Amino acid sequence: SKLATHDPLTGLPNRILLVDRFTTAKGRAIRNNKKIALLFIDLYQFKDINDTFGHDIGDEILKQAAIRLLEQFRQYDTVTRFGGDEFAILIENISENRDIISILTKIFNSFERPFILDKKTFEVKVNIGIAILPDDSRDLPDLIRKADIAMYNAKTKGPNTYEFYTREIEAKRKTVQEELKTREIQFQTIFEKAPLGITLIDINWKTFKVNSTLLKMLGYEKNEFLSNRLENFIIGDESREILDNVQKLKEGKIGGFTKDVKLLTKSEKFIWARILVSPVKDIEGRINFFICTVDDITEIRNAEIELEESKNILSKIIESSPIPIDVINSDHKITHWNSAMETLTGLRKEEVIGTDKQWVPCYAHKRPILADLLIDGVNEEKLFEIYGDKIKKSPLIASAYEGVDFFS
Repeated sequence: SKLATHDPLTGLPNRILLVDRFTTAKGRAIRNNKKIALLFIDLYQFKDINDTFGHDIGDEILKQAAIRLLEQFRQYDTVTRFGGDEFAILIENISENRDIISILTKIFNSFERPFILDKKTFEVKVNIGIAILPDDSRDLPDLIRKADIAMYNAKTKGPNTYEFYTREIEAKRKTVQEELKTREIQFQTIFEKAPLGITLIDINWKTFKVNSTLLKMLGYEKNEFLSNRLENFIIGDESREILDNVQKLKEGKIGGFTKDVKLLTKSEKFIWARILVSPVKDIEGRINFFICTVDDITEIRNAEIELEESKNILSKIIESSPIPIDVINSDHKITHWNSAMETLTGLRKEEVIGTDKQWVPCYAHKRPILADLLIDGVNEEKLFEIYGDKIKKSPLIASAYEGVDFFS
């Protein structure tokens, strides 16, 4: 029946009919001392259209692409849909390889016209790999394999390009595949043994790989983690901001982003985590997936909170002290200026905080007063120890407080 031998979407012959047609064509070619060209055609960056606009648009483009291809060939040539966005075409009665060039030109020209669907314009191009019977092989699976190798080499050159199969191309492909396999092993080792949590997320923002570090960090089993989306582990409104940034990544507006979030653990507690999201692209610049690293910064955040609390305590001590105190940080900027200092100098906090003033020239008797130089991080006991020494040892300050006993 036709259903068994034809593609239901495009109506083109399928692989089953391709095998039958090849057997017949091969016999004719041998008898007539002619060649057969097998063209393997891929729609350039078709995946982007499918992912962005949906499968309905993608299917319609496939149907229209099939029509355009059929229009370029003779009735006895065989145009088949091989699978996905790939087409395999048998061209009979070829005398020389150059006979194919004019056919390739016709194909490229047919795809110069944009596809118009739902009032949207889509630019769709092709890449073509060619293998020849009997030059490259007399076996259909081998011809398909070699045409596929040639097609992938054509893709590296951009849209509407072609490549004839050669042994050099296959050797190059084999070398690349071996390098990729080595790198995959290296990546897997690094991925699993990394001190940071790592998860890989597809273009639709669904997690598909996670390392043991992240699983231990959150306490989940692998299947529990992978059955959820990353935002399901995030506490609070930051998940919305993350999804907005992911969309910006897809649109090429940003190259990556970092965000500190609270992540929910299996024990229903939370950790503070710093996540870094970056896109991973193929040779054509298309985003294949995202890599997300997760660093547990709970101890850092707790230390920051403790430090902030210590600073607040120090500020209260300084402000409540009857002794004029100012604090200068390691950048020589005044960070604290208490009320007693305001009374002594006549300068308000707003006038001096953030400045690098170290000499305060004005108080009631117009005598210069040496401001007290302190560094952030001095504890309370050390603060008064340093301050007391300066009061006792500095003649200038001692004279300014003549008759006042601060340490009685």
